[in-house]
Amino acid sequence: MWPQYNRRLRDVVGAMTDEQLAIRPSPKRWPIWATVGHTACQRVFWLCDFAGEPGAETTPFTNAAYN
Repeated sequence: MWPQYNRRLRDVVGAMTDEQLAIRPSPKRWPIWATVGHTACQRVFWLCDFAGEPGAETTPFTNAAYN
């Protein structure tokens, strides 16, 4: 079901305004844009660096394990 999850996340985040992306769930938490970026980077880390799947070089996170 990953393609469905990916599409749903992309559709929801892609439709958000700059103001919505800047929302913080609490003062000590990251804004939504930062949480989404962190999630994307961690997916590359887990799939490519940790599990050994190819494709990291085609993402913005080519060095997710170290950067």
